[in-house]
Amino acid sequence: MHPSVFQKEQLHRTEEPPESRGMLHDISIQLTLSSQRIPKGIEEKELHYYFKKLTASLIAWKIKLPPALERDYFDTQLLQNFLLLRIILILGICFLFIAQLLEGFLLPEMPTEIWQIRTPVVITLLATWLIANTHLFRHKHQSILSLCLLLTCLSILAGAILFPIEPYKTLNYMVVVLVQLVGYSATPIRPINAVKVSAIVAALTLFSLAKLEMLPLKHWVPIASIYLLGTFVAVLLAFQLERINLINFIQATRLNMEKVKLNHANAELKDLATTDALTGIANRREFDQVLQFEWNRATRNGQALSLLFLDLDFFKQYNDTYGHQMGDICLVQIAQALSQATQRSGDTAFRFGGEEFVIIVPSCSEAELLKYGEIIRQTIEDLAIPHQASTIKPHITCSIGGASWQVRITDTQENFIKTADQALYRAKANGKNCVSL
Repeated sequence: MHPSVFQKEQLHRTEEPPESRGMLHDISIQLTLSSQRIPKGIEEKELHYYFKKLTASLIAWKIKLPPALERDYFDTQLLQNFLLLRIILILGICFLFIAQLLEGFLLPEMPTEIWQIRTPVVITLLATWLIANTHLFRHKHQSILSLCLLLTCLSILAGAILFPIEPYKTLNYMVVVLVQLVGYSATPIRPINAVKVSAIVAALTLFSLAKLEMLPLKHWVPIASIYLLGTFVAVLLAFQLERINLINFIQATRLNMEKVKLNHANAELKDLATTDALTGIANRREFDQVLQFEWNRATRNGQALSLLFLDLDFFKQYNDTYGHQMGDICLVQIAQALSQATQRSGDTAFRFGGEEFVIIVPSCSEAELLKYGEIIRQTIEDLAIPHQASTIKPHITCSIGGASWQVRITDTQENFIKTADQALYRAKANGKNCVSL
C-alpha cells in the first residue's frame, strides 16, 4: 500500500485531535493549522486587492474581510495581545484602587460616593481578567472590552463631577482621555467599537462640563477642546493600528498561502519520486526506504519481517501477443489488486521492476506468510485476465517467493532480499503459479 508505513504513522499522529486546554490553547492550535492550509474561498488576487486598498488609504475604513479570514484575524489579534491585555486589566484594577487610597489620604473631604461608583468597575475588570481564557471571551471579547472601557471612563468621569476642588476635577477629565488612548492601543478592540465608546463618553463629558459643572465659557472651552482633541487622537490611533494590523495579517496570510503551495509542490515531487508512474503504487526507491524503516524496527523490537516477491508468468509472451499497451493495462490491474489485498496495517506493495512486484509484511511468521502468499496468488488468478500464450492457464497467473526472518544484528538486507528472490526462482522452477518459501 502507498503511502508507506512510516508516512501513515506520521499522518495518524498529526491528525490526532489535541486535548483542549482552554481558549488560548485552542486559538494557537487553530492558527497553526490555518497556516498549514490555504483558506477556503480565498484567492490570492482577493488578498492583493485588500492589501492594495489598505496601503492606499491612511486609515482602515470600510474594509470588510470574508468571514473565515475575519475570524482568523480576530483570533490572531487576540492571541498577540492576550498577555498585554491581562496586564492592562490588572493595572486598571490597581490604578482605581490606589487612586482611591491616595484620594482618601490627600482629600479627607472626598465624597464617599466615588468609591461606591468605582467598586462595580473594579469588579467588572476583575471578572474580565478571570474569564479572559474562556471560549465566552473569545467570541464576545469585543463587547466585553468595550463595556470595560466604557465603565472605566464613566467611573472616572463620575469622580470628576463629584470632586469638589481643583486640580483634581480637571485632572480626572484628562484621565478619561488617557484611558481611551491606552485602551485603544493596548487591547484588540475594533475601531468601530472605539468610536461608539468615545461618542458616549464624549457626550456625557460635554454635558457635565456645560450643565453640571456650570463652568464659565472661558474655562469650559479650553477643557472641552483639550478633551475632544485627545479623544479624536485616541480614535484615530485605533483606526491606524487596525490598518497596520490588517496589512500585517494579510501579508502573513499571503506568505502562508505561498508556503502551503510550495509544500504541496514538494509533496507532489516527493510522490513522483516514490511512486511508480504507470501503476500508481510505490516504486523501487520507496521500497528501499520502507525496507530500511521496517528492518530497523524489526531489529529493535525483535519481531519477524517478511518479504513476498511476485512475478507474472509468461509476461513477455503476453506483450508479444496482446501488445505493450495491453501489457501496461495488465500491470495496472495487478497493482490495484495488490493494493486492495495488502490491507493489513504495515503491509505495503511495490513495483520492483518490469512485471515483478514485492510486498513487505511486518510481524508475520513463516506459516502465516505462506497462507498470505497463497491469498495473493489466488487474488491475481481470480482477476481472470485472458492470456492465450500461457502454457499453464488461459489467464494471467503469478509465481511468488517469500522469506520470513527473525532479524538479527548480524543479518543484512541484501541477503534478506536474495533469499526471497531465490524462493521466487524455486516457485518458477516448480511449474509457476505457486508460492515457495
